[in-house]
Amino acid sequence: MQRTFVFISFLLYCLLANAQNLVMNPSFEEYYQCPTGSANIENCKYVFNPMCANSQAVGCISTPDYFNTCASFGDNSNVPYSVNGFQQAKNGQAYIGFFDGTFYREYIQIKLSKSLAKGNTYPFSFYANLANYSNITTNQVGLKFVQDSIIYWQNYLWQFMQPDWVSNEYITDTADWQLLQGEYTAKGGEQWVIIGNFYPDSIFPSIIVDSTVPTAWLNCYYIFIDDFSVQSKPLQQPNVFTPNNDGVNDFWITEGNVVSISITNRWGNVVFSSENGFSGWDGKDQQGKDCSAGVYYYVLQNKKGDEINTHHGFITLIR
Repeated sequence: MQRTFVFISFLLYCLLANAQNLVMNPSFEEYYQCPTGSANIENCKYVFNPMCANSQAVGCISTPDYFNTCASFGDNSNVPYSVNGFQQAKNGQAYIGFFDGTFYREYIQIKLSKSLAKGNTYPFSFYANLANYSNITTNQVGLKFVQDSIIYWQNYLWQFMQPDWVSNEYITDTADWQLLQGEYTAKGGEQWVIIGNFYPDSIFPSIIVDSTVPTAWLNCYYIFIDDFSVQSKPLQQPNVFTPNNDGVNDFWITEGNVVSISITNRWGNVVFSSENGFSGWDGKDQQGKDCSAGVYYYVLQNKKGDEINTHHGFITLIR
């Protein structure tokens, strides 16, 4: 049984647990002040309306919203009871939302903790929920990664901006949260992501989900968003190797361009280290002697594109 377990382990790859979510306020819990009413997206930290400097300003044509349990019951921005219907947060006490309709679309811009590195791939995910008072829904919820925080005053983004990703999946669940996810390869320097409908025409793809809504909601939908994540693609590598010179799995090898690596035993003593030019560890120490079977700990710096990231984890050496 043990030999079978070890064989299966050779096929497993560990995803490093130290991947960092780059979204600065991922579940939108942090706020400058508790929201009141609607059109209050600027109350949420690290989030703003790219079409208007103040969503509550008179004449602002785009007014996305922030919802939190701290808002008074009966207030438009309360969780779970808001002007858009009933919905608990996916995680924590808050979420954000935007409204779409013919010739009217809202967008929300969210800040990342650091700029994306050119050529690096970043998996992203978020949860969406269709508000109760929605006549239609769409498969065109999209993302656009941008370098700056420009206010496109009173200009519809869908008329001149193309998305980097589109869901192509209809948001239809009004009870539970629907997971949307994808990957983005950075052009370099992006530190913001815009979410909304970037379909280039005024009449976007849609399906009817509720024909009984009030007239004011005809040909319109509202989407809640929660738990937004953008991460560097995790480093993948074997976590078990057998340096017994049988020509199979004799080296522990990691992907990418390793800048430096240090491997220590369970007592914290460095048994192996290397800098540029690392091609794999053969299970020997710095003096060329075989290391004993056991679990070892590594810290490595890996360069992908223009970015250097630090990773760490465990290796099991079997003889």
